[in-house]
Amino acid sequence: YAQRVQQAHYRSYVGSITNLYVGWLFASAFSIKPYKRGTTEPITDVSKFYGVFQEDVGNETQLSSFMQERFRECLTTGEAAWIIELPSNENRIPESEAEYEARGLGNASLKALDRTELFDWHEDDRGALEWAMVHTCCQARTSWSKARDEIVETWRIYERELVHTFQLTYPPGKRPTDPKFDVPQIGEPARHGFKRVPVMRLTLPKTLCIGTEVFDTQLAHFREDNALSWLRSEEHTSELQSHHV
Repeated sequence: YAQRVQQAHYRSYVGSITNLYVGWLFASAFSIKPYKRGTTEPITDVSKFYGVFQEDVGNETQLSSFMQERFRECLTTGEAAWIIELPSNENRIPESEAEYEARGLGNASLKALDRTELFDWHEDDRGALEWAMVHTCCQARTSWSKARDEIVETWRIYERELVHTFQLTYPPGKRPTDPKFDVPQIGEPARHGFKRVPVMRLTLPKTLCIGTEVFDTQLAHFREDNALSWLRSEEHTSELQSHHV
């Protein structure tokens, strides 16, 4: 058994199939076409922001590249999520549209969320998010001379206009065990700059999720391929032993 485990090999077909579908979908250029809210009438006088946004949605990443990765994740796990963020106004409300643009307060950016980070949410009857809870956990090391001796868990609850932040800090292995423990709120609720929950979700039906549909077949192929390889190696060993005899 130990020899079979050592010789086992895995050939992934799911990755190649996923890349093929992603390549097909994004074979043509990705473009933004804004429409008036609630209508199919296009907006002709488009802000220059959309051109910049298409080339850089954050961290020097093009919109097409960002969406490719979200679609790839969706094909694999069945869902993907991201959040839209605006720069902080630093508690200084702009007095004019010119100041708003000069300070870049409308320069939105996209940040991918791990499927485990979108902790909970609720939708209204039309499918729009009423609120969403994003949870992150990190064990930061602020300096090379320090140990990772502090775990920080953060919960951000996004409503249609406000975001509430709660944070819990504790040493490794000493997370509160009481299920009703209190998590301190950090500051007052802040405006995130939108009139809707700035969290986006992309989901696929289970029948279209490659990762789910191909899993059983891939596992069966893995077992069969390795079993055949082991039988061939055993036959080769037997032939060599017979030859020496």
